[in-house]
Amino acid sequence: MTVVNKSRLIAPSQLVQIPPTVSAILNHPQRHTIRLQLKQNLMLREIPVSAWDDLEPQLEIAEYRKGEPLVRQGSTSMEQFFILDGILKRVVSNPQGKEMILRFAAETDMDTSYAAWRMKTPIPYSIAAVTKVRVARLSMPHWVEFLERHIEVKLRFEYEVMRLMSRFICSTPPGALRASCASIRTCSAAYPKKSWLPISISPRRHFPASGNESPKASSLFPAPGATPL
Repeated sequence: MTVVNKSRLIAPSQLVQIPPTVSAILNHPQRHTIRLQLKQNLMLREIPVSAWDDLEPQLEIAEYRKGEPLVRQGSTSMEQFFILDGILKRVVSNPQGKEMILRFAAETDMDTSYAAWRMKTPIPYSIAAVTKVRVARLSMPHWVEFLERHIEVKLRFEYEVMRLMSRFICSTPPGALRASCASIRTCSAAYPKKSWLPISISPRRHFPASGNESPKASSLFPAPGATPL
């Protein structure tokens, strides 16, 4: 018969979460490989040299274990991620613990909470590591400041964010889409005066399926307080 000493049991809430390993690019032992990987990133590979020289010193290289969250649903602390190795997923959860995966992203791709930042709402999904992951990351305030200094990069980035949103909407069955929206909106109970969704999502709404359109405005996202798209 095994005797369990209950006085030594630790509740899950008391477990210490080990922070990810973080390093600046300049100090990283694999900095040359990391620079090559970043310049192959779909978002960064065409940015001007001046923008790259501005961005690189601000990036941190972070490593996460399988299953570890990079950003938690409902958080107001947001970051921009460029994936170097591994796979990330976006996922929404309801109060009953049921989850729906919104998308996967791997090497050369990115993930972000930019739309929530622009709308001044908590992030409506979690970003978590599916495998062991290495990313280059930047806090959202610093990323936004960088974009404001490099308007061409900002336009390309905002268009890519909108394209990802439209791809999710167009490829998701209406029933699952409604369930996803409902899961997101459950988090708004703590923020009753804020709209959680950056756009009004409807299965009937049309979004361009191709990626050939180019942005024509100074910003594809409405200013805070403006009517969502």
